Amino acid sequence: MNKLNVVIFNIPALYEILLEFKSELNFNLFDFKEKNEKFNLFLKNNPNSLIISPDEKIKFKNHIVYKKAIKIKSLLQQINIYLSKS
Repeated sequence: MNKLNVVIFNIPALYEILLEFKSELNFNLFDFKEKNEKFNLFLKNNPNSLIISPDEKIKFKNHIVYKKAIKIKSLLQQINIYLSKS
């Protein structure tokens, strides 16, 4: 079974926090700071990736909006729920 790709979009602090737990995570972690050609190509090649971003206006297939302070444990639970549905 392939690992899920989780993209942290324009939230560098969250990416740094999750990077510290990377060895314990059951998904691949990616960081993008802007919607550019590299980002679009990544999504084209990985259409089922889960995107975590602060922007509600951007519409992604699989998206968690991260607008306020959230406990890491709660975020990981949301990611795991998505994983179990995939």
